[in-house]
Amino acid sequence: MPPRIFAVWCAVCLLWSSTFLFVRLGVTDIPPLTFASLRLALALAILIPLALARRWLANLSRREWALTAGSGVLILGVNYALLFWGAQFIPSGLVAILQSPTPIIALVVGWLLSSEQVTPRKLAAIATSFVGVLIIFGDRATLPHGAATLASAAVFLGSCSLAVGYVCLKTYGKHLHPAPVITVQTLAAALPLMTAAFLLESSPLTV
Repeated sequence: MPPRIFAVWCAVCLLWSSTFLFVRLGVTDIPPLTFASLRLALALAILIPLALARRWLANLSRREWALTAGSGVLILGVNYALLFWGAQFIPSGLVAILQSPTPIIALVVGWLLSSEQVTPRKLAAIATSFVGVLIIFGDRATLPHGAATLASAAVFLGSCSLAVGYVCLKTYGKHLHPAPVITVQTLAAALPLMTAAFLLESSPLTV
């Protein structure tokens, strides 16, 4: 593996693993939908000027717009709404465990769509990663009760939404460049999240 690829892989692992901790810390002070919306708004503040300057979106067809926007709603909209809401009531370690089945769900959905082959190597990799998460955060996997039960279900459903979104994008949009994809996805997810946050929570201006 080239050093550059290995460095990027390590950075992704670090960023992904720290996400749940900072989500858990953030929702103690900021309403969950507002927090998720602000996260996407910050990303858009960077992506939109780049997209306009480099004309990332100029050549997308209607079908590609629909595909990227739909996957964005699943990956960053539905998943974020459920994840950020659930993180209010359960530890960040349990959130990580409940999100870790994403590759398993994605493999099953991909197999149903005939875009993924189930191989022993993939099964071994998934099993190893899942066991790794359990070892790291296993002491947090206490049996939830009350509001925590509903929160755990919400985070797991967010994982399912995330998996379906990724598989659909990989199945039907593997030819697309990542830059316009993430821009459209973020925009498509931010609009409903911001609307829901404004209707259900306090104005973002008060945060």
